[in-house]
Amino acid sequence: MSDCASFPLIPFSNRIRDGRFSFGSAEVQLPLDKRDPRFTNHGHTRHQPWQVIAFSHSGLTLRFTQPEPGLSWPFAFTAEQNFQLSPGRLTMRVRIRNDHPAPAPAGIGFHPYFTRLPDTVLGFAADCVWETDELDIPVRSAPPVGRFGFAPARALAAEPINHAYGGWNGTAEILHPSRLRILVSATAELNQLILFTPAGKNFFGFEPVSHRPDALNKLADERDRGMKVLLPGATLEGQVEITLAEAA
Repeated sequence: MSDCASFPLIPFSNRIRDGRFSFGSAEVQLPLDKRDPRFTNHGHTRHQPWQVIAFSHSGLTLRFTQPEPGLSWPFAFTAEQNFQLSPGRLTMRVRIRNDHPAPAPAGIGFHPYFTRLPDTVLGFAADCVWETDELDIPVRSAPPVGRFGFAPARALAAEPINHAYGGWNGTAEILHPSRLRILVSATAELNQLILFTPAGKNFFGFEPVSHRPDALNKLADERDRGMKVLLPGATLEGQVEITLAEAA
């Protein structure tokens, strides 16, 4: 799924430093990223086959089940993705259920890519941007100003960004020079986002997620909310809508 225009971020989003974290009394070591063994990147479900549960000319539902703890994630869970097409709109829903006999951390999100043209404009509002270290892993929060500020909307600069934002209000607008508007909206469970604008590329990532990178490892920052913990049988779900419209 990583080669697609969007892939799921389940059961966690983005990077975990050294692939390690503590949860309860357990010390967890996840498999490290093959390209950079200093972290684990994204949940493993993007590399796994999903079962088609339902499909039609305008919709698709996929399910992934991990009935037992595994090396890639030491908690049992079931995840679902649902996609619905309507005129000018794509609706994506994601859901994870804790099938573990004890509380377990859970994260969800989508990693869509968008076309980046010269003078593509992006606009969104958030409470903070997470400043990062050399691994692009958050270390502290800061106001989203300067090159990290997109309220008001502005053109994507040449300087790359690979940062998470906290307290996103759930709405964003992308405006292409062709006057095509792309509106992105997300439900409250996906109130974090990651902006990835690689240098010299004709695409960028705008990723609605439920937590910041490395959220399983707490920071001494009052804005840090950590990662959602689900009781046995509990669920976490969110929705993203991508709508096309002509500029006014």
